[in-house]
Amino acid sequence: VDPGDVVWLNRIGLWYEIAASDLRKVRRFDPRLPKEFAWYAVIDRRPVSQVSYLRYPVRTTEGTETVGVPAAVCTLPEAAGRGYARALMEHVHERLRAEGARFSARSPGP
Repeated sequence: VDPGDVVWLNRIGLWYEIAASDLRKVRRFDPRLPKEFAWYAVIDRRPVSQVSYLRYPVRTTEGTETVGVPAAVCTLPEAAGRGYARALMEHVHERLRAEGARFSARSPGP
């Protein structure tokens, strides 16, 4: 996926702009992020929807658990309502379960 297209998707879908250089830093230094950073629905070689997630260690009565938090969920307006974000969220939850996470939490959006 072209980094410029990801910047555009985030600007339109999340009202948030992140420079490609900042994105590289976040990917390198934030251990909560998966190595892939995010997953995309792509149409005509352009991302139209994305989902990422963060992993947080949380203490429970049974010990420390990893809680997965989907993040940066957005879809371009022209691609909305077609199930792209839903399919990506299902994929992210499958990944979290495969990593051993038993819990998922929702973070409030903007």
